[in-house]
Amino acid sequence: MAGQAEASSSALTASAGSSTYDVFLNFRGKDTRKTFTGHLFQALNREGIHVFMDYKMREGEEIGPTLLDAIQRSKLSIPVFSRGYADSEWCLMELVKILECRRSNRQLVLPIFLDVDPSDVEHQTGSFEEAFRNHEKKYEAHLTEQWRDALREVKQLKGWVLGEVENGNESKLVERVVNHLPSLLKTGSKDVCSNGICGISGIEKKDKEAERVTVKELMEKPLSSFSNTYYYIEGKITKLENETPWYNACKDCNKKVQFRRGTAICDRCGNDDTRYTKKYWGRFNVIDSTGTIFITLFDDIKVITGCSATEYAKSLKKLQLQYQKKLHSCLSKNYRFYFKMDEKNKSSRTSKSIVADAIEEGDADTNIITDVEELPNKKYKKIKIVKD
Repeated sequence: MAGQAEASSSALTASAGSSTYDVFLNFRGKDTRKTFTGHLFQALNREGIHVFMDYKMREGEEIGPTLLDAIQRSKLSIPVFSRGYADSEWCLMELVKILECRRSNRQLVLPIFLDVDPSDVEHQTGSFEEAFRNHEKKYEAHLTEQWRDALREVKQLKGWVLGEVENGNESKLVERVVNHLPSLLKTGSKDVCSNGICGISGIEKKDKEAERVTVKELMEKPLSSFSNTYYYIEGKITKLENETPWYNACKDCNKKVQFRRGTAICDRCGNDDTRYTKKYWGRFNVIDSTGTIFITLFDDIKVITGCSATEYAKSLKKLQLQYQKKLHSCLSKNYRFYFKMDEKNKSSRTSKSIVADAIEEGDADTNIITDVEELPNKKYKKIKIVKD
């Protein structure tokens, strides 16, 4: 982390005298020390989680033994990506070391994306592009390429995107992280997904607490029999109803914006010149051994495509075709769709459709489809299933 030199070296915070740290915070102090990262640090300390946070100015120096040791002795690292993150050579050097520890020591790494899109981090575009233009004038190519590789690797990790947490509420994101870490620190990396971070969007659910239901049970069981916990349907995706799986969403309320004379307008917020972003939206036809159902999915579509909605929409035609192939490769694969029987799903049950909060690959031997035959009109598929 590169910070401002306002604090003394005594501000190596939290449990600097202990032999092991629970969390190492990797962030650019100029961007977030007094805001998000500072609040996160304080909240973690209140919960008794030992955090290493360095306030010293590090610009232009080589990473020292104190920080190397702190990273190696931490159970979990949290890189906090902000617009100016890549301006700091120190942030990038720390990130390289963190990912080395992830590979060698199986250290947990949970990225947080604040005011920067994950695709800008992965591809070094946006504010990251200008930062690397400057780095390449000062440093040798092998070093800047090492930094680029580290940023690309971040895409494989599970974490949080601020814009996807209650309309960008920083305090709510801090709360989620703090609530989440104790179980992760206790169980270790093999249980990261089952303890609540599935894909970048990070739905808060536990697989072991989710109850499986069939399509038939979902349609026929009395609503009063469903509690306010997660359920999941496990079945095959047979069709994607919409070929364009994204829309332009208002950043304040996520409603689709309308364009009038080139200006984005949100009818719900009543704002002209609305700030908007790309959001996933897809409607899938899913079948299990008891019936079929339409399932709507939003941000967790990235679990299938491997990219954000912004990246999908902005990508060149050749690259977009690759994403489309990934999306269509899910057809006939087995997935688990997690949902709650809340108001939005109670009202949609009559139309045999639900809205899911998360998706993950299911067991390969469940409801095996042995044959898929496309009918002449290409609107439907005839499917043979081997039941459980």
